[in-house]
Amino acid sequence: MKHYELVFDYEAFNRVLTLDEIEHLVETSLVQVMEEQRRSKTAKCLERVDERRKTILSNTQTTRKDQFMWQIMVQAVLAGALVQLQCLPAKLNPVIKPLMEALKFELNPLLQELAASHVGLLLGLCSERNPCPNNKIVSNLCTFLCCNPEFTPVIEISNPTCSRSLAPLIRSNSEASTSSGSTSEPTTPSTPGSNPGFWSNNNPSVEHAYPRPVSVATPQATNDGAATSHNPTRAGRSSAPSSGDNYTGILTLVKQQQTESNKPAARGGTKASGVGGRGPGRPSLSGGPPPACDVPTLSEAEYESHKQAKNQCRGASLALTAIVTHFGESLPDKLGKLWEMVTSQLINAVNKECFDGKLVVGDIEAARNLVVCLQVFEVIAPSVHPNLLTTLVSLQPRLCLLLSHPYRAVRHMSSRCLAVLATLRPNTVMTSVLLEVVPLLAPSNGDTVRQGAVEALMNILDKMGLRAVPFLVLLVVPLLGRISDQDEWVRLGATSCFATCINLLPLDSSLGTTATSSTTQSAITSSTQNSNHVDSSTTLVNNSIGGGGGAPTQPSSTTPNKEGVPTNSDDLPAALL
Repeated sequence: MKHYELVFDYEAFNRVLTLDEIEHLVETSLVQVMEEQRRSKTAKCLERVDERRKTILSNTQTTRKDQFMWQIMVQAVLAGALVQLQCLPAKLNPVIKPLMEALKFELNPLLQELAASHVGLLLGLCSERNPCPNNKIVSNLCTFLCCNPEFTPVIEISNPTCSRSLAPLIRSNSEASTSSGSTSEPTTPSTPGSNPGFWSNNNPSVEHAYPRPVSVATPQATNDGAATSHNPTRAGRSSAPSSGDNYTGILTLVKQQQTESNKPAARGGTKASGVGGRGPGRPSLSGGPPPACDVPTLSEAEYESHKQAKNQCRGASLALTAIVTHFGESLPDKLGKLWEMVTSQLINAVNKECFDGKLVVGDIEAARNLVVCLQVFEVIAPSVHPNLLTTLVSLQPRLCLLLSHPYRAVRHMSSRCLAVLATLRPNTVMTSVLLEVVPLLAPSNGDTVRQGAVEALMNILDKMGLRAVPFLVLLVVPLLGRISDQDEWVRLGATSCFATCINLLPLDSSLGTTATSSTTQSAITSSTQNSNHVDSSTTLVNNSIGGGGGAPTQPSSTTPNKEGVPTNSDDLPAALL
């Protein structure tokens, strides 16, 4: 300021300034001085002063942020030291607050994990205190866990009208279906930008398994951009719903499409142009401009908020895992609130004898509570004590019932919980899936029910990976029937599952490592009796995996492996062999 001879009270700031004083100086005082002397100074002079002012402001904000992060780090380490030494003060807030802030704001995963372990130890030390802060800490951790909409689905009060196109997903699944031997091909949008759903139709029709409340009816944009409500036109055929709907759809497919749309820059060309990818930063061979991408851009504030939500969710997940590991088998006794959240709340919300999804349509608060319950269930299940895991596995019939829940967020979370249980107790859970989930794929069930069943199979196959190989032959026939389903969501999900099965079936030793248990065998028999196309479907499967039309060799019996998943079967029905 002296260099540019600005008139200012320099004596008032002739000392070491704090960060607050520096921000006040460059944001308020200096701006006022520049406005007052705009006529006496040249525009170039004021422009240079403004550039330096912005530089100082940026450096000040960076310094403040660094100070905040270092403060969190130091205070969390000191609080952790007190916990390790078991030297807790009378008032626990100075110990709890730094650890919780470290879970929220610490960017270093190692330090965040250290703070999570200290939270677990702290809850163990405070379990006998009166008043006990454990319940409040657990409630806050559950809130942190569900703050990331990419990790935990959100149920909106007002139904959004905008949706994202799933054309890339339709194309990819269509190619997978073609390569797998299926002739069914989903319809792709004919008019870009017409309706941001799966496709546009002059007479859209949507069939729902449950009646919708008038307040949340889904409007659909027509070709002229006007919003109209769904009107049934043809029985047995439905138009694909908007991905912004609270009720209809498969969130797993939506997330897959979003993941693909975030990676278009890695492909240097498009199939339409016939130009293959040439790597990032390299021009296309055609010499034309790069293909346009529909990737949503975030502002700096939105990006920081998104980053903070992911970091906070990760910290809460680490903390809950550490808490469950620390308490072990005594979790229900010493931390009853957390255990009741994943057991009693689920039992009270889902009555196995008389569960009716129609009764919960429009009850957003109950659906949100279920989502939180299922999210905590998914996070802590892999870490619970083996004796407690049996209790969680006993809840799988209720999780299967939630696959027919009207809210798609609840169906999505229940399918993820089933997938986690399938990795922990594969034989038990997959038997239940064959008996309770696969029958939901029947065309006599509503669209919403079939969507939930397909989404459950998608998550189970994705989560189990190679451990799902012994059960694949039992899923191929039901999935093959859903590839031509009347609902677009079900078709896409079934096509994805069927392609996964076909890719993994060669690892099954020519269909010879199928699960063997009395309950599983009954599921096999039931599946065989309910299918009229087993022979033709098996031939299609054999041709798809390169086995030709010949019958595979009958394997010999072996014992179950260490994970409790049998490796082959001598009792497999002849129709499947």
